[in-house]
Amino acid sequence: MVRVTRSGVVRVLKIALPLGALALVAALFFATGRDRGEGLGMSGVTFSATDGLRLTSPRFTGRTDAGAPFEVRAEWALPDGPDPSVIELGPVVGGISLDGHGEGHGDGEGAAGGRRLTLSADGGELRPKEERLSLSGGVTARTSDGYILTVTRAEADLAAGTMRAEGPVRGSGPAGTIEAQALEASRRDGAGHVRFSGGVRVRIDPQAARGEADR
Repeated sequence: MVRVTRSGVVRVLKIALPLGALALVAALFFATGRDRGEGLGMSGVTFSATDGLRLTSPRFTGRTDAGAPFEVRAEWALPDGPDPSVIELGPVVGGISLDGHGEGHGDGEGAAGGRRLTLSADGGELRPKEERLSLSGGVTARTSDGYILTVTRAEADLAAGTMRAEGPVRGSGPAGTIEAQALEASRRDGAGHVRFSGGVRVRIDPQAARGEADR
């Protein structure tokens, strides 16, 4: 029987919790919602006559409930009509301040010393009337302090504040790595909930984890 010590649990949590928080922030990155639409702006858009309503280089900016600025850019966006039910997205990149301050640059550049998250995907699909977003083709969330989470595909319900990502799911941080086949994240009662499932594996760098646990 394997005996799990308190320090061992702390070390595992020091890896899983930051990655879970990273997943949750990434999942809700686009969740401006109806009540949060104030201040949401779009700029840098040109139209392609050959592709109908295709938008080139759209950029969306706004703030989260907590006041953190964000910016999302896509190479292109293709709505299915003037009042779109579906908007196809080309390669996407976005950035958000995790400290609730600084400028939300999509390239991850932010205020000096501030923690930032950048999110990128090869493509996606936004259903504005259903408030649903899917990202595919390799989705990567990365923080400025060394945490990285990658998934094959992510589906987010923006109205409900939930996300499911399917694998392989891989996360890494200063103290180790975590792998799983699926990840679910949700926001309920003002708190974030994250669940890894399907062959979950955690690998720890003992020396790095010891330093993290002592903080």
